[in-house]
Amino acid sequence: MAEAAWEHPKIGKMATAALAQHDRVRRQTVDRWSVEKRADRFARMRRLPNAQLAAALLTHYHLARRERLVVSFLDFLKIPNQRGLIENIEELEAPARSRMVAAIRRMVATFPKSHVKLFLDVISCQSAFDVFREFDLARQESLVDEALEPKKRTQAPTDTFAGQLASELADEPTEPQRDRTSPQEETPPTFTTLDQVLMRTVVAAVAEVHGALQPEKVDDLVEEVIQLNLERHQSYFHRGFMTVLLGRELALDFPEASEPRRGWYACGAILGYRRRGNLDAVVELLGQRPELLRELSRPGTGYAEEIVSVVFDAFRRKGRFAEAARFLSPNVVARAGVDLARSVLEAASGLIRERREADARKLLDVLLAALPTLREDPDLPDDFEVLLQRRRAHCARLRGDFEGARKLLEPQLDVSDPGVRSDILADLGLIECGLRSLADVRLPPDEQMLGDFAAQFERGWTLFQRSSRVAAGGRNHGDFCIGMALFAKGEGEESISYLERAVAGMSADPDRYGRFGPLDSARLALATALAETADLARVPYAQDLLVQAVESKAKAPQYMLRRALMALELTDPDVGVEIADGFYRALGTRALPVLAETRLVRHVPDALDELLATANRGTLTKRRRWDAAWTVLQESHAMREAASGDDAASSKERATEALDVLVELADEAPFIDEMIELLADERGPWRTATDALDARIVQATLYESKGQFANAATELSRAFHATLDVDDEWALGKAEALLDDIRALGGDEAVASLEPRYRQYKEVFERRSQSGLVVPPTVDPEEFYGLVLVVGGNETQQAQDEAIAAAIKEQWPNVTLIFERTGWASSWGDQLKNMEGELARARVVILMRYVRTMLGKHIRKRCSENDIPWVACTGSGRASMLRAIEQGILLAWRQSGVAAAGQ
Repeated sequence: MAEAAWEHPKIGKMATAALAQHDRVRRQTVDRWSVEKRADRFARMRRLPNAQLAAALLTHYHLARRERLVVSFLDFLKIPNQRGLIENIEELEAPARSRMVAAIRRMVATFPKSHVKLFLDVISCQSAFDVFREFDLARQESLVDEALEPKKRTQAPTDTFAGQLASELADEPTEPQRDRTSPQEETPPTFTTLDQVLMRTVVAAVAEVHGALQPEKVDDLVEEVIQLNLERHQSYFHRGFMTVLLGRELALDFPEASEPRRGWYACGAILGYRRRGNLDAVVELLGQRPELLRELSRPGTGYAEEIVSVVFDAFRRKGRFAEAARFLSPNVVARAGVDLARSVLEAASGLIRERREADARKLLDVLLAALPTLREDPDLPDDFEVLLQRRRAHCARLRGDFEGARKLLEPQLDVSDPGVRSDILADLGLIECGLRSLADVRLPPDEQMLGDFAAQFERGWTLFQRSSRVAAGGRNHGDFCIGMALFAKGEGEESISYLERAVAGMSADPDRYGRFGPLDSARLALATALAETADLARVPYAQDLLVQAVESKAKAPQYMLRRALMALELTDPDVGVEIADGFYRALGTRALPVLAETRLVRHVPDALDELLATANRGTLTKRRRWDAAWTVLQESHAMREAASGDDAASSKERATEALDVLVELADEAPFIDEMIELLADERGPWRTATDALDARIVQATLYESKGQFANAATELSRAFHATLDVDDEWALGKAEALLDDIRALGGDEAVASLEPRYRQYKEVFERRSQSGLVVPPTVDPEEFYGLVLVVGGNETQQAQDEAIAAAIKEQWPNVTLIFERTGWASSWGDQLKNMEGELARARVVILMRYVRTMLGKHIRKRCSENDIPWVACTGSGRASMLRAIEQGILLAWRQSGVAAAGQ
């Protein structure tokens, strides 16, 4: 929270003024400190100079760092706000107390307990406003945990969320209230008044306090104190302390150095590094001088007890726990006091959560040996020994020693408080189940394994029930195990109450239970159970839990996400779509299988595009590419009518590209059969990507590749009749090509019944033909120039390219022909991109058969946009191609106005 003060310019100025006054330094000095140092010193202040600063800091902290908590509370109460800031608070009516009670209970179940308590305390300060006048009563009614009950206010209410922050901070106080007590110095207890004065003098000189000595004079002072009595080894502390604070290089091997003198010198340097916030330098120093590490860890020297906590913290931050354990000794830990012992126990607990049993056990062994001395300290918490033995039991479980863990835990049941006793009972239940830690209670990766997962809890069921019945808020672990077992059995409704208590309890300590540990498992199971009740009132809470589970970046089982998503969509479709989009933004590629399975991927265009990119990635397996392309085709087809405008065009393009991939992959079993089945469905999703004629031609090609020539000829015959049913310039050429293909498959007999219709259509078409364009006798053919682009045809037509080019060159010497033989390739998009430059330069375009429908449509569109004439070649022979090219040249000549100029 202290760091947040400097995120707001006005609050930062107030905090700087307060900190300068408290530490008796200039504001310019505070401004030169790093944010981390300012925050650390600010957090150590015993009290703030005025309530105004406290209210401003709490307001900014919640709006900047805990906006989701504030907005969730206010939105539930239906209090208008702008990202948590309430405007015109005096004009708002108070919500019903029952709704406030529900809002508070919802927060406790959703957010960490410590976060909720602080926020509720802040809101309690607002009860002078009508909108919150019954808040304290609602809070007492809704909460049974004493830790969350409101404290009595001793000051007048201070506005925080009522929108008055800017006006209250308009003027920076020129003279903050003075704190008459001086800050407490962190000095070793063996230090005399002389040592304390020296430390303050060094600090004042470094901080450039007004009236302080210059660093050179402080140097002289420290050296004089050392020389007055060389046997007073602790005087060397000040030399090391000053050296570090002034940024000088350490000199451990000074002429008169001895082990004690060097130890005190290093002790001062280490405390100096801590004051500067540079603990990495401590690790570096002790890593370079192992003998110094041994000396500093020696009990009874006077300095070991003073720096042990600093050194331990430095090694812990670097994750070097083995070295930290070697530095610790039971005697030093006992003399250092309870604070260090609690830090060591906390570090060991963290290692246990990370499954680093060996490192944790070394730290716990030190604490166990130091325990007899620590018991004499009146500040030792009553539950410290119980927690120590419980952590030792955790280590035993991690290494598989369940019997040893049971022997450590059972004696603690009689001496522990109810909350810890509940957790110990759950631990014993887990031991009966053969589970090494609570983190092992994790949903299985496969939904078929849920039955076995639930069965493993039967052996410890009685202990879990005892744990759940224990009061005083320590009901998390037993409730969690029972709730997870009931959920896995399919008893979702019965599991909700247990999982709600588990989530509420674990949310108070997310660092301990997070990282897809028990908290994420409980949230996911509870969200799914709530969603599957199909209760509209429970949807917001289920959505909240699901979002938290996904945002944790944990690898949740896909079937759980699928179940929750499908249930939410059925209950509230809008929420389902919103969460689907959130899934993709949070999980990226990992969300694609779930979105595809739930069919909600159709509402997430970016996810469809990524699936399409997956389908086009040649390095992946064919099955993965096929499934991705099939999903895109199916969902794009489903959205063809719901979409409009650009969205409809995008859906069609995705479907077309997906179908092209499927055609490309259908070159071997089982994909050939799957493709035939897809195209055989007259109501299938292929209709969004292509027309029925192209679909039948693809089917025929697939049958031919399987050797089923009769089926291939049948499909081509259907395509032949469908072609002549359409009255356009393409029909005759396509029909002629289809007859050739049918004849190749089944001989003359196969086309005998088709040729009469073809001849009849041809006669009608030729009577209407516009191919009568001729070169006027007054115009020289050499005046015709430019590029003619011929698109279409396959290897059969390609064999005629040279002869056709020579014939055209002989009659039209300044005309250049470019042939793009596309064949029936599925990659029409790439073909179109490759022709962009040629299309831009072409005077006319000739379109032949064997052009994919979508490619032909796009080329005709480009021609229309650029005023380029195009001609359809209705045949496949040389004469038809020459006739079409000549017609195209004449059309281009006539359009360019050359005819008028020549006449």
